[in-house]
Amino acid sequence: AANVETDPTSAFAWTQHGIMLQRAGQTEAAVRAYDRAIAIRPMAAAISARAELLAASGRGADAEAALRSVIAQR
Repeated sequence: AANVETDPTSAFAWTQHGIMLQRAGQTEAAVRAYDRAIAIRPMAAAISARAELLAASGRGADAEAALRSVIAQR
């Protein structure tokens, strides 16, 4: 499987990295990893994971904006 060290241009790897950081309680680092994934390729999985994390950390307006961007992609 790709990871950010072996494939720093992989949106999937950055999304997975964000998930690992989120599970470790590193909220801001996880948001940055999701942002990197989204910048590479705006996949719904990264956008929705970022939105979920933002909502859980009390940043509802940011979460809503992220989810609206997922809907706009459809």
